[in-house]
Amino acid sequence: MAYYLAFDGVDDNVSFPALNSNSSTFEYEFDWSPTALTDSYNILFGNNQGSSTARSAVYQRSTGELEVAFIIGGSRRVFETSGAGLTVGVRKKLTVIYDGSTLSALIDGSSVGSVSASGTTSGVTGVSRIGFNSGNSTGNIDLYGLRATFDGVQENFYDPSSTGGTG
Repeated sequence: MAYYLAFDGVDDNVSFPALNSNSSTFEYEFDWSPTALTDSYNILFGNNQGSSTARSAVYQRSTGELEVAFIIGGSRRVFETSGAGLTVGVRKKLTVIYDGSTLSALIDGSSVGSVSASGTTSGVTGVSRIGFNSGNSTGNIDLYGLRATFDGVQENFYDPSSTGGTG
């Protein structure tokens, strides 16, 4: 069952527990369909640690390309998906994986970028969000399709059976 939540970029976000805090491996997978590609750094999901250099997040650029940035082993590991990205009105499955040695991203199952990394995600604390307030990502995300796995344990943030399928 798909349940798409629309973000208008004005005052939308969904909060969930801390983003992969102290994980040795993680994987995120979600469907996203942008309704606009504006600004140079629209946050699709991440933590709100203040400055961008302390933030672990996936950004959507105005070109449709992604920037993937996570604090791993005490360092911010970053890469861009040069030439590969998103198109307005087209649903894509985004996957971000850290396997203990490489941080990588896939769009619809195809690799679009990676960077080497080692260590845990220690230092990533606080509330995490999909979408952020004012001036950020506009589009639709399938909340029930959001899948996150930390150290091999899958977390489902939205379970339709717990809400009668109403969100």
